This record gives sequence, C-alpha cells and structure tokens, in this order.
Amino acid sequence: MAVVEVIFLTGIHKLNRLGRLSLEAPLWVAQSADELTTLALEAVAGGAKRLVVLGGDGSINRILPALVYQETALGIIPLGRANDLAWSLGLPHCLEEAIKVALKGKVVSRGVFRLNRHHFFVTVGGLGFPALVAQWAQYGRSLWSYPFWALRLVGRARPLTFTLNSGNTIYEAKTLALLFGSVNRLGHLFRLPVQRPFPFCLWLKDHSPGKAFKILILSFLGRLKGQVFFLGSDSRLRISLDSPRTFFGDGEILARGRNFTVEWISHALNLVVPAN
Repeated sequence: MAVVEVIFLTGIHKLNRLGRLSLEAPLWVAQSADELTTLALEAVAGGAKRLVVLGGDGSINRILPALVYQETALGIIPLGRANDLAWSLGLPHCLEEAIKVALKGKVVSRGVFRLNRHHFFVTVGGLGFPALVAQWAQYGRSLWSYPFWALRLVGRARPLTFTLNSGNTIYEAKTLALLFGSVNRLGHLFRLPVQRPFPFCLWLKDHSPGKAFKILILSFLGRLKGQVFFLGSDSRLRISLDSPRTFFGDGEILARGRNFTVEWISHALNLVVPAN
C-alpha cells in the first residue's frame, strides 16, 4: 500500500520542538542531508502522495530532486533559520497550526529554478557576496547567522563581472551580487511591484567593495537598488563570469565554476498551502 503522508526530520534535536503533538503520520528520521535525499526518493518511488519536511529552506532543497516533476506534494513545518519558502506561502508560525496545514492543506503547483540541469532551488540563489555569506552561515542554526557572517565578511566582498544571455538580450555588468528569486521577501528588499511569487533576476548597481557595508544597511532597511527583469515561463539564462565563483541556492552551496545555466521551470513542484 502506498504511503499517503510521511514526515521527514533532518535533525533528532528537532523532536524537542514537537513535544507531545500528534503528527498522525509515519515519522522518518534522517541523520544526514544525503540520507534525507535518499529517503525522499524512496518515498516518492513507493507512491507517497504527500511528504512533510520539518526544517527550513536548506532541508527543502535537499528533497527537491525527488519532488520536481512528481505528483507528490510537499508539506512544510518551518523549523529552519530563514524559512523563506514557508513565509512566501503564508504558512502559520504556530507549530500546531503548521502541522495541520502540512497534513490537511490544499495543494498548489509552483515553479522552480534549475541550475546546470542537475541542481534545483526554489527561493533565492545566485553569485557574489551573498554566496560567500551563505557558505559560512549554513553552519549556524539561527536566522542571525546571516547578518552575523555578512558583517564579518563585508571586508572580503569582491565584485564579479558577468555576461548574461537571456536568448533575446545580452547583459554585461559588474556587481557585488547577481541574484535569482521567486519569493516576495527578496522582492520586498528591492521594492518590486509584485504581490505574488514571480521569478526574476537582478543585480546590484553598486559594485565597489567599499560600498558593501552600505549595501548591508540598505538591505536591512528594504531600500536596495538594482537592475531587475522578470522571467517568463520556462526561461533559460546563460551566465559567463570573469573568474570561478560559487553559486548558492536556498542557502546551500550548489556549484562552482565560470559558466552557469539557470532555468525557470513552471508548475514543476506541488506544495501544500493553507486551505483559506
């Protein structure tokens, strides 16, 4: 018989957050990120209709390869640091309510980014200073890991020169950050005129390393300025850099190199959201 609902836990310490709440579903515990991916693949292959992950954007990123292009829906109980995807979906902050939504909420279809045809991310990804911060902040367990490491690493910010080919237009620029996103939180930092998740690419206009601290302050205030364009359905962008850089997505390090292909794939992921 196919498993209808499965709970994945990426750290045994998170059991303390659950207390005596009734999950009404099998609980599988993954002791490592690789095991989390393996369990997700096995569950989908076994016919699971819904997977519920306890964790944040990084945990979700680990199971995307198992869920993209599949009918299995992803439910989220946000116990991570930033919880960008949960925030953009309007999931409850209350643990009890989040569990109810994850198990009984409605299913909607959403797009994902694909990097170099092998990696996926669903919230924010990109190159430059944010990737450097993500590389260090991934070892922390608090949302404050990001501003902490951003402040510590601000002196190491270095601009990157890139060429971006969208198929119709070629962009060439120098920036401290080249970002791809589909969540409202990133859009709010740049005051983009959208109220729903919509894929876009942007880069900061300031590229002087000496302005990195100013950029941090503006990001906290939601007053960043950058060049932005919105991606259409099933867009493909080719990026060439002047030197090898690290590409991050969903707070995780995904790849390193000088050439990248980023695609937006519409309606590739089923997500569980509040019914109302």
